[in-house]
Amino acid sequence: MTRDLQNRAQEHIKRNEWQPAIDLLEQAQQTEPENSYVLGPLAFCYSRLKQHARAIELYERLCQLQPDVARWPYGLGYQYYDQQRYAQAMEHFDRALELDPNYIVVLYRKGYALFRAYCAGERAMPMSVTPAGSS
Repeated sequence: MTRDLQNRAQEHIKRNEWQPAIDLLEQAQQTEPENSYVLGPLAFCYSRLKQHARAIELYERLCQLQPDVARWPYGLGYQYYDQQRYAQAMEHFDRALELDPNYIVVLYRKGYALFRAYCAGERAMPMSVTPAGSS
């Protein structure tokens, strides 16, 4: 049953139909509350609808369930980034980069967050992670 709900939700996600996907994934989560293949897309859909509080809750759970997966702290950081809470975003981006120093999207987002924080007069934090293979 969970697999069918996931497959149907993925079809909605492909069409950017976030709420129908959420409805199906929430049902799937009832059966398998710790399944990252359900929680990940569910968090993503909530993020796309800018329902940050729920997305944060889900990404935090994913970070606990799979602490070695860089995608989860990135997704968590993105929720703060999207709300222009750059200092909080950078904390989670740093964690993602610790797990995967070559995660290009995170490097881009962190650079932009540093720039935006600087423009807003916030104290800029130096980049603390250098991509592997760079000098």
